[in-house]
Amino acid sequence: MSDDFLERLSKQIAAMRTDLVEHIDHLQNAIGELRDEVAVNFRAGERIDRARTEIARGAAAEREEHTRTITERVAEIEQQIRRLDARVAALESKG
Repeated sequence: MSDDFLERLSKQIAAMRTDLVEHIDHLQNAIGELRDEVAVNFRAGERIDRARTEIARGAAAEREEHTRTITERVAEIEQQIRRLDARVAALESKG
């Protein structure tokens, strides 16, 4: 083997090593970007889940308030009906 051959082989090995290191760096950067993207999407998913939970809680609270309001209104109407019934009965007994 000649010195020229060994020198060319050494240069090719060094070039290949440089290319491999660059390729590995590129892959590591791509993996880091993917990891960041996954983390961002995961956090976004968590925020969506929390928002859905809050909306569901709000809707449940709204339904409870609506039900309470209707119940109170029905009770008021029942009392008014009883008073009117009593007045009608009093008027009928006089007449």
